[in-house]
Amino acid sequence: MRRSGVPSRFLGWLRRLVGAGEVSRRLLTMVFGGVGGQLVLVLAAPLLTRLYDPAAFGIFGVISGIALVLGPLAHGGFNQAVVVVRRQGEALNLLALCALSAVFWTVLTSGVLLLAGETMARALDLVAAPQLLWLLPLEILILALALALEFWVLRHNRFGLAAMALGLRSVGQLAVQLISFPLAAGAGLVLGYVAGDLVRLLCLLPLDREELKRLRKRVRWRRILAMARRHRAYLVFNTPAVFLQNLNRMLPMTCLALFYGATAAGLYALVQKILMLPAQLVANAAAKVAVLELVQRERRHHPTLVRKIVVTSLLWNSLAFLPVLLFGGPIFAMVFGESWREAGLYAAWLVPFAVLRFANLALSQTLNIYARQDVNLLWSSTALLSSAVVLGLAVALGWEPIVLVAVHGLVAAAVQGGHLLATWRVVTGGREIEAILGMEDSSGKKGT
Repeated sequence: MRRSGVPSRFLGWLRRLVGAGEVSRRLLTMVFGGVGGQLVLVLAAPLLTRLYDPAAFGIFGVISGIALVLGPLAHGGFNQAVVVVRRQGEALNLLALCALSAVFWTVLTSGVLLLAGETMARALDLVAAPQLLWLLPLEILILALALALEFWVLRHNRFGLAAMALGLRSVGQLAVQLISFPLAAGAGLVLGYVAGDLVRLLCLLPLDREELKRLRKRVRWRRILAMARRHRAYLVFNTPAVFLQNLNRMLPMTCLALFYGATAAGLYALVQKILMLPAQLVANAAAKVAVLELVQRERRHHPTLVRKIVVTSLLWNSLAFLPVLLFGGPIFAMVFGESWREAGLYAAWLVPFAVLRFANLALSQTLNIYARQDVNLLWSSTALLSSAVVLGLAVALGWEPIVLVAVHGLVAAAVQGGHLLATWRVVTGGREIEAILGMEDSSGKKGT
């Protein structure tokens, strides 16, 4: 029977917009893995907000924020090159390079904590649980290895495994957070976060001993150093850009913790957990699929694919966040309890930023194809500078937390809009990146 009506026409339009075939299948696989896992956490959030108070969420937000800043930095950005290089041996040595970088950052973080751990705990209002800072080196190591292995898995078109790892990560995180809630100072939230990433890492690890032996034979120190030199653009441009992006994401929560206390930071942490992280996982999944498709397609087809990604992201995120924009305070008070009403007001002011931010995230790796990592670095620096100015004004003028969040959200949205337009300009007129990414054959000719 032929279907008719507005819903059918709407679904047909979306199908034409996103496209059909392998791209859609890969994208939906990654998206549903991330969304499914985050849905578990979102549904459990009302229970967690009754087991843990805002101060506990503040401690969790600060520690997880530091991990999110340093974790992606720890692999040196070389994980993104794993899916771009043509030869399997090069990808394997890049993976080894990521692992060595992760170990270095883990040791460095441990040394910093030995020297200044108590000072950091006092500055970040973590005096109730300073020992939780020692979970940071472990989390940085686990997260960096998981991010590197995910690109190795995607290189081999194992999108189902990557999606399953994302889903099980959320399940493992929630299970430990529920079991560990009697621990003081929100330790259960932090332990669950680390446990979730550990589950994700174990899912991505190759468990076959013969495969491990075969892979190990192809790793050589000389080849690792050669990969580091050839793909240094990732370290020089992408790593600082990612660091600035994550630092900018953590900056408001850190400012709230330093100048307004752990409770204000906890309200903001819940907003990130409910509003920001789920959509960010979806956008990151789209970015990983997009970069694989762009590498395999001719340049003339790039604008069409990028347009589909941007329009789809803006459409779905606008629809998803519309209730929060209109009724954020009442929704949060009803779902999480009256003490969380102000968090809903935070969320409403951050909706424009969230919608534009996740469209940018969906294209976050596209600029690698055009040798324009400098664009990401420029706009990441602009975003951090604008946030620092807003937060400085908030402290100097004595703004209330809600005013700080509102001004920060609107300014950040404007910066994300500029970044999105800059990326589109590169896609429609950028230059090739084969030489930087090492996409040359043995004769020195560029690959197609």
